[in-house]
Amino acid sequence: MISATDPLRRALQWISRELSTSSESPYLDGLVLLEWLLNVEREEILSRLDQPIGKLIATADLEVLSTAVHQRAAGLPVATITGKKEFWGLPYSVGPGVLIPRPDSETLIETVLSTFPPTKGTAIRFTDCCTGSGCIGITIFKELTQRGYLVQGWLSDISPAALKYARANATTHVQPSEQSVGSQLTVLQGNWLEESEGGLDLITANPPYLTDSETDTALASGWQEPREALAAGPDGLDAYRILVPAAFTHLRQDGYFVVECGSTQGNEVARMCTSAGFSHAEVCRDLGGNQRVIRARR
Repeated sequence: MISATDPLRRALQWISRELSTSSESPYLDGLVLLEWLLNVEREEILSRLDQPIGKLIATADLEVLSTAVHQRAAGLPVATITGKKEFWGLPYSVGPGVLIPRPDSETLIETVLSTFPPTKGTAIRFTDCCTGSGCIGITIFKELTQRGYLVQGWLSDISPAALKYARANATTHVQPSEQSVGSQLTVLQGNWLEESEGGLDLITANPPYLTDSETDTALASGWQEPREALAAGPDGLDAYRILVPAAFTHLRQDGYFVVECGSTQGNEVARMCTSAGFSHAEVCRDLGGNQRVIRARR
């Protein structure tokens, strides 16, 4: 345990030791927990490592830090403890009832941006299905707006709990200037794409894609996310069986379907896309070289 007279550096060392057997990144986890508790940027923490921790937080908050460290050591994700998770450089509110954003999902953003180069005044209509926290759809809306598109975007999810976070995150991150004439982002409840309009230019999704057994293992290891956001049947492909033909129906000719998948599912999901009528489907890999995203053109 640490005391109020210990320097911040020693607090980080203590956290790293406590998490050394339960976390793949104990030092980083410690920084994130301190950012959350101190409510300051990481750069400020690193610049004040030699200051007594008691000068930065109240003594009572040391117990809060200790509880958080023990929760993390027991397997609780950092994002669940802090209620925040960074995605594409922005912090997203998360909590019970919503999928926590993963860095690998940024591959989907990169794929979309490689598909839609900068323009001036071109209109684009897209839906982000299974939006969860809204991180993918919000990022796409912001990035395409900055690239000169007039964007009509919809974020949809069947879960009221997830939509609570999506709406809060959209309010936080989408500036009034980005919702000008011709651009608008709407959050709505919907089952797959049943609520969506037709003739879309782009459909994105990060659907459930774990097998039932993989989901059992993940939840037993401490994942706190809702089962319905993870599990997709015995082979992990149930969501694609619904989503692929629905996306084909709702896209305009030459529109794009960009969807995340598990690291061994890419070829099969691409095959499902071409079987549904898409003219082309390719597998895109993440930074680790794993199959991660399918880009299909109608």
